[in-house]
Amino acid sequence: MIKLSKIKTLLVFLLSIIATKFYVFNIDSISWDESTYYISGLKILEGQVPYIDFWELKPPLVFYLYSLPPLLFGEDIVSFRISSIIIIFISTWQIYNILSKNSHSSLNEYCSHIFILVMAYYFWSILSTELLCLPFLLSSYSNFTQKKFSEAGFMVSLATLIRLNLAYLVVGLCLYLMYELLKNKIKMIDFLKFITAGLIPLIIFSLYYFFLGEFDLFYTSNVDVNLSYISERGFLETLIIMLRSFSKLLIFHPENFLLLILPSFLLFIYKFFKRDLNFNNPLAIYFFFILLSIVLSRQGFTHHFILLIPFIIFFIVQSLTNYEFFKTKKNISIIKNIIFISLVFQIFLSNSNLSITNKLNVNAIKDAKNFLQNNLDGNSKFLSLDYHLLNSYFDMTPSTPIIHTPALLRNTTPKRIKPLVDIGYLDSNHIENILNEKYKYIICSERICQEKYKKFNVKKINDILINYKIAYKIENSRLWEFKKITNLIIYERID
Repeated sequence: MIKLSKIKTLLVFLLSIIATKFYVFNIDSISWDESTYYISGLKILEGQVPYIDFWELKPPLVFYLYSLPPLLFGEDIVSFRISSIIIIFISTWQIYNILSKNSHSSLNEYCSHIFILVMAYYFWSILSTELLCLPFLLSSYSNFTQKKFSEAGFMVSLATLIRLNLAYLVVGLCLYLMYELLKNKIKMIDFLKFITAGLIPLIIFSLYYFFLGEFDLFYTSNVDVNLSYISERGFLETLIIMLRSFSKLLIFHPENFLLLILPSFLLFIYKFFKRDLNFNNPLAIYFFFILLSIVLSRQGFTHHFILLIPFIIFFIVQSLTNYEFFKTKKNISIIKNIIFISLVFQIFLSNSNLSITNKLNVNAIKDAKNFLQNNLDGNSKFLSLDYHLLNSYFDMTPSTPIIHTPALLRNTTPKRIKPLVDIGYLDSNHIENILNEKYKYIICSERICQEKYKKFNVKKINDILINYKIAYKIENSRLWEFKKITNLIIYERID
């Protein structure tokens, strides 16, 4: 039976999360990634099979997990916001439990709120794959530290089938266990338990596609396409992007990130000069190889940092509780007050007229849907080059199995899908054929189709829109990261 004190802690966590996330509930479009995830979940509920009936650059477990929010909470994007709150709540509780197992400090509950504060960041309000895999990753870490290697291997495998780049973490953990084995700190059976349990989820999915006769498509989608994807950007360029993203978080949103970054940086410097840094432990291994997985997968955008947050918090609390200087009642009280004030300030800021979403048209997608419903006839079609959440509202046969339709105009997409062309899943002129169709309407954002966003094929955009005019514009329809607002434009064919 759960103690009353734990129930109180749970309620405090839940109320804090709801308060920090309340401002996103009425927004119908946060990012195009969220739209893609939502559409994939709906397709699973329709009985479609990932890669075969629809395609997206994600591991297989992702799609089935994304079917749960609309199944449980209704077919509306709000179901994803509710699920986001639930997962942040679960992760916060896991962070608290992990901290409590290592120490009985009164800071455990307060420092767990740092995770809530960080996750209040607007662009981390979507049900991203990073957030989706976090409970599995934290469960893996908790079991790993307790030497429950079967459970740890199974959970990190599930996390990897959500975020494929975590395969680097799996390699790192195997190397760490081999080192521990050589030092006689674990037994061979422990290593075999980790490996065997970790292979089970992958074997299940492999057999599933093998018996469907589509193992080549499964392998190509998860290996060849990803190898093509990570080859697009160099190592140095990735580091620059990571540094730039990291800097922008601190510059534009210190209310969310300063309380995490500043203490961790100062404590790292403090421990460095005291020669008290220990890199031979599970915390260091998990942190380093998650960071390495971001770098080696050539990513480094802000949402990729989510998986590092809990481990930075573990480092902060571990450091604070290891030194007598931080254990005095006065200093503990100061730390608690800083965390409490930061959280209250963030709640006020995000739900006030000072919010980043203050000028946002929260009903942009709904307005566009109403326009299309009033103007489309039975034979006409539209193409979403952005705001493809609209695809989920209309019963149209898709022109492409690629559900992330904004990628159709991305410069790198032809190279990414080449492995799919090589196995005959897509025609070599697949994208060209789709873009050359005569649609009654094309939906796009001003940033892509008018501001000529450099990552997109500007020439092709110009060629397509020669035959279209602006029929409807919705201003302030979406925030791009770091406060740039764009408009939704519906183009109508004129010939």
